[in-house]
Amino acid sequence: QVWGKELVARDLAAAQEHKKQQDGKDVGAQDAAGFKKVLVSKYGSLVQAWRKCLDADGNGMLSYPEFATACRSIGYTKSIKRLWKDLDTDGSGGIT
Repeated sequence: QVWGKELVARDLAAAQEHKKQQDGKDVGAQDAAGFKKVLVSKYGSLVQAWRKCLDADGNGMLSYPEFATACRSIGYTKSIKRLWKDLDTDGSGGIT
C-alpha cells in the first residue's frame, strides 16, 4: 500500500515537472499572425525561418508532418492542426 502511494506521488511529481518544462517552451503565439511574428523574432525574417526551420528538406514545399515537426521544435504548443488550416489557405495539403 505504501509503495503504491510512493509511486503515485513520484509519477505526479514527474508529470508536474514535465508540464512546467513544456510551459517554459511555449512561444506564446495564439494564431497564424502570432506564429509568423515568433518566426520573424527568432530567425529575422520569414524567408530565413523558411530556410532554417520550416522547409527542413529544402524542396520548396512544406508538408503537414514537416510543419508539425518545425512547430514543436520552436515551442508552439497550441493546436498545430488549426494553425495548419489557417496557413494552408487553398487546402492543397502543402504550403509553398
